[in-house]
Amino acid sequence: MEPDYKASYLNNPRPPYPFAARRMGLQGKVVLNVEVLAAGLCGQVNVHQSSGHEMLDNAALQTVKTWKFVPARQAGQAVTKWFKIPIQFSLNNNES
Repeated sequence: MEPDYKASYLNNPRPPYPFAARRMGLQGKVVLNVEVLAAGLCGQVNVHQSSGHEMLDNAALQTVKTWKFVPARQAGQAVTKWFKIPIQFSLNNNES
Protein backbone atom coordinates (compact mmCIF):
# COMPACT_ATOMS: atom_id res chain seq x y z
CA MET A 1 0.00 0.00 0.00
CA GLU A 2 1.33 3.41 -0.97
CA PRO A 3 1.70 6.23 1.55
CA ASP A 4 -0.93 8.94 1.19
CA TYR A 5 0.38 12.46 0.65
CA LYS A 6 -2.73 13.85 -1.05
CA ALA A 7 -5.11 13.60 1.90
CA SER A 8 -6.62 17.05 2.32
CA TYR A 9 -6.46 16.95 6.12
CA LEU A 10 -2.66 16.82 5.96
CA ASN A 11 -2.62 20.38 4.55
CA ASN A 12 0.63 19.91 2.66
CA PRO A 13 1.44 23.21 0.92
CA ARG A 14 2.17 23.42 -2.78
CA PRO A 15 5.75 24.42 -3.49
CA PRO A 16 5.99 28.18 -4.07
CA TYR A 17 6.67 29.17 -7.67
CA PRO A 18 10.10 30.87 -7.52
CA PHE A 19 9.69 34.51 -8.56
CA ALA A 20 12.77 34.42 -10.82
CA ALA A 21 11.54 31.24 -12.51
CA ARG A 22 8.11 32.78 -13.06
CA ARG A 23 9.68 35.96 -14.47
CA MET A 24 11.80 33.89 -16.87
CA GLY A 25 8.77 31.84 -17.94
CA LEU A 26 10.22 28.54 -16.65
CA GLN A 27 7.85 25.64 -16.16
CA GLY A 28 8.03 21.87 -16.01
CA LYS A 29 7.41 18.76 -13.94
CA VAL A 30 9.81 17.44 -11.34
CA VAL A 31 9.40 13.92 -9.94
CA LEU A 32 10.84 13.39 -6.47
CA ASN A 33 11.86 10.12 -4.80
CA VAL A 34 10.58 10.47 -1.25
CA GLU A 35 11.24 8.24 1.75
CA VAL A 36 8.12 8.30 3.92
CA LEU A 37 9.02 7.22 7.43
CA ALA A 38 6.71 5.03 9.51
CA ALA A 39 6.04 8.09 11.70
CA GLY A 40 4.55 9.92 8.69
CA LEU A 41 7.45 12.31 8.33
CA CYS A 42 9.64 12.82 5.29
CA GLY A 43 13.02 11.10 5.38
CA GLN A 44 15.36 11.41 2.44
CA VAL A 45 14.27 13.21 -0.73
CA ASN A 46 16.01 13.35 -4.10
CA VAL A 47 15.19 14.24 -7.68
CA HIS A 48 14.09 11.24 -9.75
CA GLN A 49 13.33 13.30 -12.86
CA SER A 50 14.34 16.94 -13.18
CA SER A 51 12.02 19.63 -14.49
CA GLY A 52 15.04 20.85 -16.44
CA HIS A 53 15.29 23.92 -14.19
CA GLU A 54 17.28 23.80 -10.94
CA MET A 55 15.17 26.59 -9.39
CA LEU A 56 11.97 24.56 -9.79
CA ASP A 57 13.60 21.33 -8.63
CA ASN A 58 14.94 23.03 -5.48
CA ALA A 59 11.59 24.65 -4.67
CA ALA A 60 9.91 21.23 -4.87
CA LEU A 61 12.63 19.56 -2.77
CA GLN A 62 12.55 22.16 0.00
CA THR A 63 8.76 22.11 0.27
CA VAL A 64 8.24 18.33 0.19
CA LYS A 65 10.83 17.90 2.98
CA THR A 66 8.35 19.67 5.29
CA TRP A 67 5.30 17.57 4.31
CA LYS A 68 3.48 15.14 6.59
CA PHE A 69 2.23 11.82 5.27
CA VAL A 70 -0.09 8.97 6.15
CA PRO A 71 2.51 6.18 6.09
CA ALA A 72 2.23 2.96 4.13
CA ARG A 73 1.04 -0.03 6.15
CA GLN A 74 2.11 -3.64 5.99
CA ALA A 75 0.29 -6.26 8.06
CA GLY A 76 -1.35 -3.43 10.01
CA GLN A 77 1.95 -1.78 10.93
CA ALA A 78 3.16 1.58 9.61
CA VAL A 79 6.31 1.04 7.55
CA THR A 80 8.96 3.20 5.91
CA LYS A 81 8.62 3.18 2.13
CA TRP A 82 10.00 5.07 -0.88
CA PHE A 83 7.68 6.44 -3.52
CA LYS A 84 7.52 9.10 -6.23
CA ILE A 85 5.75 12.46 -6.05
CA PRO A 86 5.23 14.46 -9.26
CA ILE A 87 5.16 18.26 -8.85
CA GLN A 88 3.99 20.36 -11.80
CA PHE A 89 5.06 23.98 -12.21
CA SER A 90 2.83 25.61 -14.80
CA LEU A 91 2.42 29.33 -15.38
CA ASN A 92 -1.12 28.69 -16.64
CA ASN A 93 -2.60 27.04 -13.56
CA ASN A 94 -0.47 27.94 -10.52
CA GLU A 95 -2.27 30.02 -7.94
CA SER A 96 0.75 31.15 -5.93
